[in-house]
Amino acid sequence: MKRSQNSFRTRRAPEEPTRLPTKQEVTALTADPVQNMCVEMLQRGLHRSFSELFSLLQAARTRRKAAAFTTAAAPLLEEQRDKLETLKLRLIRAEEAGRAGSWSDSCQQRLLLAQYFSSPEDLWLRLHFYHSCADSEQGAASAPAMEAQAFLAEFYLQTDDVEKAKQRAELSLKREDEGMLGLNSQTLMPRFSRVLTEANMRLAEAADDHDTALKLLQESCRTARKIKDESLEGRANLHMGRLYLSKDEHDSAKQLFDSAKEHFLSAQDAGGLAEFYRTMAKFSESKGNTDEVIEFLEKSAEICESSHQHSELADVSMTLCEVYYRKGRYDRAREVALKCFEVSCKAGLTAMLLKAQTMVGISSAQLLIEKHVSGGMSSSPAALDRLLKREKTKACGELNSEPAE
Repeated sequence: MKRSQNSFRTRRAPEEPTRLPTKQEVTALTADPVQNMCVEMLQRGLHRSFSELFSLLQAARTRRKAAAFTTAAAPLLEEQRDKLETLKLRLIRAEEAGRAGSWSDSCQQRLLLAQYFSSPEDLWLRLHFYHSCADSEQGAASAPAMEAQAFLAEFYLQTDDVEKAKQRAELSLKREDEGMLGLNSQTLMPRFSRVLTEANMRLAEAADDHDTALKLLQESCRTARKIKDESLEGRANLHMGRLYLSKDEHDSAKQLFDSAKEHFLSAQDAGGLAEFYRTMAKFSESKGNTDEVIEFLEKSAEICESSHQHSELADVSMTLCEVYYRKGRYDRAREVALKCFEVSCKAGLTAMLLKAQTMVGISSAQLLIEKHVSGGMSSSPAALDRLLKREKTKACGELNSEPAE
């Protein structure tokens, strides 16, 4: 009995045969991720996805080589596993949706890829997928494609490629009968209309002849009016008024300026009102009315300051300073130049800051000369030179003091 128990204790359960990995599993472990993805796509017959992925990887290598000579090279696309996986997933889904005839879903996958590549170094990828979504022949009227068109129109406007921006906007507005609906079933007509209006205004500024510019601005007014955008219509009227002013048609210009003001007031557009008063200053200057010029510039500066438009405030202040200086009001010129200097410091406007420094210096010098001469003191070059050096030291001390908060 004892022997039987010992035998039972030493007996082992039969071992399972060792399972060897398949050839495919070994390849998956040893091959690089890009090779695995390409093989998978080809095995599934997804030749379009494979071709696009391969092309993008080649483009990434080319860009890396070019960038190596100018900037610190970013990692290769194939070295970024998360991006590779996302690319593979979305490209496959896009191709499969297209094969099933679901072009809206196919465009949606491309739109998601465009939105995924949001970092600055991936802008080229972002644009690639926005273009492939917007320019899809079969899904051109789908919501994702229209969203992509809106992005591209706005992007080209922001990067000053005005002709391309206008083309995108016009192409999309021709589909008005199809609804122009984007994601969440929201109409994209206002976005395209704003791009078209802005593009026409910029093209009008660059136009060589009056008639072309006028035609573009009239189109801008109509487009802005159609979407009931008061600010945009005000800006279009302001641009058209300037065009008439350049041709000395003062009555027509004044009517358009007044119309622009009404639109800006209705929209409570502080930026538009500030621009309106600056334009009115130019209008008064053309009539030789310096007092009105100062009045309008002061109003523009006041609006800019209250609405925290620092760059515009610095610009208006410098213009006002120069007007005061030409008029011989050196005390006000110096005061406004100091204000311009303070604003430029806060906003980091280096070029304007240096200009303000110069105006503070020369205004202070003129004040000192006036005081010196009116006091009956010596006006010899040597005496004036000593006086100017003393005032320069004083002015530098004021500029270097901490600006008031």
